[in-house]
Amino acid sequence: MRTWVGNLGKTDREVGAEAVAVLEKALGGSSGARDILERLGKGKARMCSERELSKIAGRFVEWSPLVRYLAARRGGGGLDQRNEARLGELCKRLAGCVAKCWQTSVSAFGREDAVQEALLHALDTVNEPGKGYSYESDLLSWLVHIALNRLLAAHRRGAKRPTLADGLLERLGTKAGDAGDVSWREWLLD
Repeated sequence: MRTWVGNLGKTDREVGAEAVAVLEKALGGSSGARDILERLGKGKARMCSERELSKIAGRFVEWSPLVRYLAARRGGGGLDQRNEARLGELCKRLAGCVAKCWQTSVSAFGREDAVQEALLHALDTVNEPGKGYSYESDLLSWLVHIALNRLLAAHRRGAKRPTLADGLLERLGTKAGDAGDVSWREWLLD
């Protein structure tokens, strides 16, 4: 709150310049600072303290290679085994977290569907600053939040929904059975 009040009299340009300076210091250079600010938005940057911006910079260093990879895959880019392996690990961790948080089997809309919807949301919004992942929290936490919200909404409606496996593969630019398929896709779609 103190940061926001302190920034009230400043212009967006001033807030942006200060945020970029803090991010550059945390990143050890200018690489990525403007990308973070674009994803975060000046309105949110206005509310972030230097400490929060430093944490965001750390998450950027950790997750930006995978986020960039998802954006490239969304745009039709090729496979990268290292990022595919990291994405596979993220999917498994996401499924595990959702399973721990959502113990009920009352809803017809299952945990696997929610995990797939969270991944679809990440793919659909990866290039949309302000809507997609903005490094404010851990990527896994952000995806768990999306999946749990989908489960709650489906549970409230009592909805029966078709599987999203085909939509997920389509957004990744792959068809089931392609030579480019990797193990995480098989695991996720089982």
